[in-house]
Amino acid sequence: MRFALDNADLPIPRPKPAEGPGKRRLPGPDDADMKTITRFAPSPTGPLHLGHAHSALFGWTAARDRGGVFLLRIEDIDSGRCRPEFERQLMDDMSWLGLTWPDPVRRQSEHFDDYRAALDRLEALGVTYSCFCTRKEIEGKSPVPAMRPTAPTGRSIPEPAGISRPPSGQRVKPPVRPSPSGWT
Repeated sequence: MRFALDNADLPIPRPKPAEGPGKRRLPGPDDADMKTITRFAPSPTGPLHLGHAHSALFGWTAARDRGGVFLLRIEDIDSGRCRPEFERQLMDDMSWLGLTWPDPVRRQSEHFDDYRAALDRLEALGVTYSCFCTRKEIEGKSPVPAMRPTAPTGRSIPEPAGISRPPSGQRVKPPVRPSPSGWT
């Protein structure tokens, strides 16, 4: 079995079965067929900042200490804010920190066809739906404050302008679709 949308070239390791009927076992350090894979997935919208550098160092160290692999994946689907010069600077900064990763680097923008195919499969199964909840409604339904959607500043994300709700009971095709120029 392989990852469908992410790291398609890496097989998914499966844990060994537990002893006895109905027993479940989590993978552990003695599982020779289990490989630690960590990844860092920044958006190249500006220089690498201290928090991201810490996350990258933590992931790289975790992979190194377990004989695993650290992957770099570029989240470049925001074509309005992502810039090639920020991507180059990000990689230079990470190299300066001593971090290494295998090539090729995965760029999300190069995989819109994969995402479209996965979304089409989900739509064919009838398991997609549109959500017309306001951010305030979503925030109010989250039982854990830390899981509520927030901006990077920690403040609540403002409601986007121009969102309307469909009439009660009306189904609407999902408005978010990947396209070659970005998410629409």
